[in-house]
Amino acid sequence: MSKKICFIGLTAFLLTGALGAETLNRSGKLEQGDSRLPKSGEYYDSYSIKVRAGQRIQADLSSTEFDAFLILQSPSGDETSNDDANGSTRNATLGVIAGENGEWKILVTSTGDPKVGSYELKVVTEDLGTLTPYSGKLETGDTQSVKGEYYDTYRFQARDGQRVLLDLVSSEAKFDTYLIVVAPSGARSSNDDYVTANHSYLDMVVDETGEYKVYITSVKPEEVGDYKLLVVMGGMGQVQRFNGRIDENDPKDENGKPHDIYKFRATAGQHIVVEMNSTEFDTFLIVKSPAGAAQENDDVDSSNRNSRLDFTAGESGEYTIQASAYDATGKGAYKVKVTLVGGNTSNQEPLPPPPAETPARPRPR
Repeated sequence: MSKKICFIGLTAFLLTGALGAETLNRSGKLEQGDSRLPKSGEYYDSYSIKVRAGQRIQADLSSTEFDAFLILQSPSGDETSNDDANGSTRNATLGVIAGENGEWKILVTSTGDPKVGSYELKVVTEDLGTLTPYSGKLETGDTQSVKGEYYDTYRFQARDGQRVLLDLVSSEAKFDTYLIVVAPSGARSSNDDYVTANHSYLDMVVDETGEYKVYITSVKPEEVGDYKLLVVMGGMGQVQRFNGRIDENDPKDENGKPHDIYKFRATAGQHIVVEMNSTEFDTFLIVKSPAGAAQENDDVDSSNRNSRLDFTAGESGEYTIQASAYDATGKGAYKVKVTLVGGNTSNQEPLPPPPAETPARPRPR
């Protein structure tokens, strides 16, 4: 069964007003006497935010005193949760598209036995663009892949540099979701599990102008069930692409890894996507905020060795990119793309020129 995403004759919600983000910062403490989770018994604090359908909710929780755990509850009671954020075994992060209006709850808790201690919570609600919700079903009679998975197909038009978000959930966890987006050139982006097996999520800044195909399918053959798909067509971003090369003459970090450094300026509330790709080595990406807070990524997903960091700027100023290989022996050519979405991108200072490009060599098989 083929379905086409278009905004003529379909129910679409256009988010009115200027695109932007609102930030909630809270310092708190889990302590004896707090409420406890009904099944597992951990202490928790609860915060409420008003959200409109189509907004993106980004929640980040950190603590030096316990292993942080985040739970996000929709007005209808659906839950999404996270234990460990990228590059951390103690902090937690969540980013989802709101599928309904109303009061959402953020529960701050710990992993394992009930823990106490101080924490920092940051929640950003971000207006994005046009939301289109879909309800569908994988069922016997749908088109099947060569391996036997049923799939539905959707299509949308996008422009180079446009932000597109897709959020797929299998209703009542009927099947293990798998979300695939194919660009006009045939390049693929995909996600299997976003926190749970029945949830897949992609937040993309596309590289090409034209028609994109979206495949809704399952991980295992012949799985069936209802699903909900949210598609948000966001705004245009400032995109900067450049090529570099890691070699033995580059400066070394504290772990002895050669790396290149790039800097860019962003304003608080802007959405930032930094991507690093290479066919010659396993990439490793670090981005530091103006205050020096670092986040890192090794593999964006299990299907490749590229890296990606996707976040909302918490402060204005100069951000630093450290591009390297996962280990000290990794060397070769790479590409980095930086995209700034939202806020005032017209006056952003460009990145410094990249190192002189060296033609990539084919990898031995």
